[in-house]
Amino acid sequence: MNVRVKIEQEYVFLAWRKPQIDTNFCCQVSVFMDQRSALNSPQTDSRRSFLKVAGAAVAGSFFAPAILGAEDKAGTKPPILGEGAFQYEAIHNWGDVPKHIQWGETHGVCVDSAGLVYIKHRSKSKTPMDAIVVFDPAGKFVRSFGKEYHGGGHGIDVRKEGSDEFLYLSDTKHGVVSKTSLTGEVVWTIGRPENPEPYKDTKQRYSPTNIAFAPDGGFYVGDGYGSHYIHKYTKEGKPEFFWGGSGTEPGKLKTPHGMWLDERDGTPKIAVCDRANHRLQYFSLEGNHLGFVNAVSFPADIDIQGDIMVVSDLHARVTLFDKQNKVITHLGYDQDWTNKVLDGFKVRTQPETWQAGRFVHPHDACFDQTGNLFVTEWVSIGRVSKLKKLS
Repeated sequence: MNVRVKIEQEYVFLAWRKPQIDTNFCCQVSVFMDQRSALNSPQTDSRRSFLKVAGAAVAGSFFAPAILGAEDKAGTKPPILGEGAFQYEAIHNWGDVPKHIQWGETHGVCVDSAGLVYIKHRSKSKTPMDAIVVFDPAGKFVRSFGKEYHGGGHGIDVRKEGSDEFLYLSDTKHGVVSKTSLTGEVVWTIGRPENPEPYKDTKQRYSPTNIAFAPDGGFYVGDGYGSHYIHKYTKEGKPEFFWGGSGTEPGKLKTPHGMWLDERDGTPKIAVCDRANHRLQYFSLEGNHLGFVNAVSFPADIDIQGDIMVVSDLHARVTLFDKQNKVITHLGYDQDWTNKVLDGFKVRTQPETWQAGRFVHPHDACFDQTGNLFVTEWVSIGRVSKLKKLS
């Protein structure tokens, strides 16, 4: 049975079949050292392309990390996720949400140097609501701001520049990227790019989903819900170059949803969540294709701390990778639960069915300074989980 559902901004066909277990899947890293530049590629496809998602099949890998500690009979004992040196106590519905905030879809999360946690959500309320909500490390509400991003709250990251820190925000509804102070004062806002050629057609959508920082002080913007290009800007916000466009071949993208600068092997490169192609795709800083990582299902965003990379996966799990991009563990993964979540995507609107220690649709994840993880989910009433590092 095929079910047509709308995932954020993309229509997807879910082709249901019993998952096939691939014992090599979790460690599969396909690298194509094809140095052909993808720069200045004018090719574009209709963004309303339909893709077949074998959701259950891709979601599966040959091992499923156990939930080591289930809730006790009173329901007060948080479950433990992970294994070995990577075990976490899962605290769902984290944060003391103030009365003036009603979570929409909790899309983005980042942590500043003081340990403050910034959550960006997309509310569908008729009255504009602050899109950014800030908590202290204990989950106490600190402040909120960003009514101008109401309805378009998506990517958020923090960057230290000299002695100051700034937020970089992407807004999918209004088609802008903004740099602000940690309290919301706008430094600059960048709108629709003029190049490549597809953007000259005003009917062609521009909908930026996330940002990655460049070593030279500039940054990259992924047009994840628009024309599937990545744009490089200077630190002043001036356009430099672009690459990508819709496609499945190396260098092409379908929903470049999240990105991160990966310097773990000593050579800086950009890791991109090529979401609708079910892969991570690596590029040089100039936009040349370097390779793929295939041990993902529907990757949403990336964060890196030390040698560990975390990938939030919209297909009900959060994956940790080592320095060689081999899977360490899939946090919260269970095949039967994943099948249920992907069956028409109804579970995201049914919080009464959510299970402790399981994720529904992780949309972003990031580390704090002590190695804890914060996970935000694309669910109707929002959900923030803190994964407290135990070892």
